[in-house]
Amino acid sequence: MKSIEERFWEKVDIRGPDDCWLWTACGSPYGIFNLGARGAGMELAHRFSLSLKLKRPLEPGEWALHTCDTPLCMNPKHLFSGNAKKNVADMIRKKRNSKGARHYAARLTESQVIQIRKLYRKGNPACSLYALGRRFKVCPVNIHYIVTGRTWK
Repeated sequence: MKSIEERFWEKVDIRGPDDCWLWTACGSPYGIFNLGARGAGMELAHRFSLSLKLKRPLEPGEWALHTCDTPLCMNPKHLFSGNAKKNVADMIRKKRNSKGARHYAARLTESQVIQIRKLYRKGNPACSLYALGRRFKVCPVNIHYIVTGRTWK
């Protein structure tokens, strides 16, 4: 009978000590590991890998974060303990946060936003929220958020 650690590591493509070790079993985007014991349930694979590294279960609210930013990486050298706040700070520090034109729902470019703000500041009736919305094919509420700085900060 294999130990839980043996079962876990046979689902990982282990490479060089500094390389990403990718999860090869089911579960996306982070991989899911069946703990095997009746009622033990499932665990996100990278959390299980970090718990092996730390030699203890992760606490409630404790997250397994990646230095490599590869969700399927199980290399203990690439994992560290954190929380939701640390995760967001890490994402921002590495410039992985989707904002501006990189945001998945973005309809405008940065140059269009600059143009919208300049046109709106002129106060011309042809540059109302509604007119700008029609011109740039977005909702007037979005134009309002842009000119007031609520979005596209």
